[in-house]
Amino acid sequence: MTIGAALTQAREALGLTVQDVSLRTKIRGDYLRALENDAWEALPERTFTRAYLQRYAQELGLDPEPLLSRLDQALPPDPAAVRGDVAGRSELKRGETRRSEAGRRLEQGLASTQTRPARAVPAPSPARTFPLVPLLLGLLLLGGGAAYWAVTRQENGAAPAQQKTVQPPTAPVTGGTDPASTEPAPSAAESVNLSVSSVPTGARVYLDNRDLGVTPLQSFPVNPREKAELRVELAGYRPFRTGLKLVQGRNMRVTLNRNAAGSIVDVNAARARAAAQAARAKAAAAKQKAETQAQATRANLPASAPPGKPDRAAGQSGAGEGTTTPGTAKPGAGPATTPPAVKTPVSVTFTGESWTRVTDAAGRVLYQGTPPAGSRKGFPAGVTIRAGNGGAVQVSVNGQPAKAMGQNGQVVLKSY
Repeated sequence: MTIGAALTQAREALGLTVQDVSLRTKIRGDYLRALENDAWEALPERTFTRAYLQRYAQELGLDPEPLLSRLDQALPPDPAAVRGDVAGRSELKRGETRRSEAGRRLEQGLASTQTRPARAVPAPSPARTFPLVPLLLGLLLLGGGAAYWAVTRQENGAAPAQQKTVQPPTAPVTGGTDPASTEPAPSAAESVNLSVSSVPTGARVYLDNRDLGVTPLQSFPVNPREKAELRVELAGYRPFRTGLKLVQGRNMRVTLNRNAAGSIVDVNAARARAAAQAARAKAAAAKQKAETQAQATRANLPASAPPGKPDRAAGQSGAGEGTTTPGTAKPGAGPATTPPAVKTPVSVTFTGESWTRVTDAAGRVLYQGTPPAGSRKGFPAGVTIRAGNGGAVQVSVNGQPAKAMGQNGQVVLKSY
């Protein structure tokens, strides 16, 4: 089984997608797919590739050592780097050998000087005697120890030091394949969440050439920026590209078309606008209702009309109570006389509140409303009265005793 097949099988066994692993490990999704496809040419240099593979295997619960061994076979180290390392060690050993030869020659010269006759070498005074040989031996030992320490450190300590320098970047790469362009991992306060959906779904999302995954993309953490480029692509559809300001979380919905340009909608902004419109519509409806109630209240007339004037609640000329004013005469009549007051044939008394509608024989509305309790109204004969509370409406016809139209709370329709 290849490296990519082992990684793919382990990821699918855990029920994870490449996007899920990318969010956990902070490794670009295209790098993870390249590892699963054994596409080494799509990955950065060998040092970073080993670090990505080790981190991916650990996230999936796999032992990274066998996979790293296979990677070393597929991507062997650079021979030039190996040759440079070996040459450096050889040069260090040659320097140590030269220092050892110089020390031996110095010792031989000192020994030959001591074998000369005593007359040829003046005896030094006790005050100027200096232990030269022990000093030289000490220097040689010190130089040899330093050289041995350097070689030992280079052989034994290079691997840990290199391991520290090849740790993969913890921040998502914003574009390209150069690992040096990676950013430090943003803290929770420095990152914003980007959600992208598309119609149709399954489109691939790129932010500044960085592959974020396929739609629907939910709350993907990205670094905030004033200007970013969002690109959404789907096979068979025209790619969509737009500028985006990412200083706070965004929720975008992109509609793709096959031939025409697509469109984008800020879902959060659209929801806010819809909520504002609904609030304005609700306020306008409440205002209209209040105005309608005020108009209905103003349309209701007082309990009785002033003496000598018709009752305007009847709504028709000549249909109200007291159609003739005492002391006046109709045109064409004889001398002015004072006839007795003419009473309307149908008199309605309201003992309580009841919605009432009064229509004439032609169906015209003479009155409609809820008069206050205790009010009285008069109408001509042949009217039809509809009352919402029959017990509160009493009707008298031609001066007969008034009778209630029905029971309390009963809706009644009668003609008089």
